[in-house]
Amino acid sequence: MKKTLAMLLAVLMLLSLAACKKDTQTGLPSGGTSSPLTVESISGAWKGAMLVSGELMSDLMAESVFGSDSFQTMSDDQKQKIAEAVRSLAPLSIQMNFRIETDNTFHLTPDDDFVDSVSSWSGDLTEAMLRAVLPGEIEKVCKKSGITVEDYLKAQGKKDMDAFLEDTIALMREQLLPSMKTSLQESMKNADANRTHAYEIRDGKLYLYLKELEDGSPDKDQYMVAELQGDKLVIVSAHGQADAGESSGADINSLIGKLLPVELSRVS
Repeated sequence: MKKTLAMLLAVLMLLSLAACKKDTQTGLPSGGTSSPLTVESISGAWKGAMLVSGELMSDLMAESVFGSDSFQTMSDDQKQKIAEAVRSLAPLSIQMNFRIETDNTFHLTPDDDFVDSVSSWSGDLTEAMLRAVLPGEIEKVCKKSGITVEDYLKAQGKKDMDAFLEDTIALMREQLLPSMKTSLQESMKNADANRTHAYEIRDGKLYLYLKELEDGSPDKDQYMVAELQGDKLVIVSAHGQADAGESSGADINSLIGKLLPVELSRVS
């Protein structure tokens, strides 16, 4: 049982990284017709959304999460059940607000409901995984311990598996999600002082630098590329390397790449 919960927490950790990280090395070709791009034509406020679908999260897990140490004891059948459950999730919309200044800087902030949206969706993700694997995990633990599932449930004060599962999910939402929300809020607060980034226009494209070096200058190895296509500013690719020692870097690259292209609309 404890191993199963540890596996679920491992997935949630990767979800948090995917929601907060920007360093990728994946690019997608752009579509449409590019318009002349100047500081004057792009300055002002823009808004757009990245959609994280259940199918996308399932693909991410299949590519790398299931290969992590936390999932080594999970059977292929269990992994398949989790993947099917995660695919059924409604998409998570991560709304992004850009403000592009004329001094070659820009600000990137999420909508006010970002923390609530991510926390709620993480809860849905965890519940889908619990419903997919917890009954089978209990049966496996009981068999290993030489007791029946019925005796195990009686010891928990439950008459059937459905009641046990519902109570487990309720406990997860009561205890796990508030701490996750607090952690995400702290991360957002710590990022407040570092939300002004540099950009440059080069070869008719907009280069958005998402990280800074220790001296405050932009890290030109970590960036997104955007084009002006009609009245839309379209993020068409993202480039960079994950930080040294981050085993989940490839996962993040895969996720962000699949979220592109993203269209930004001018805010009146």
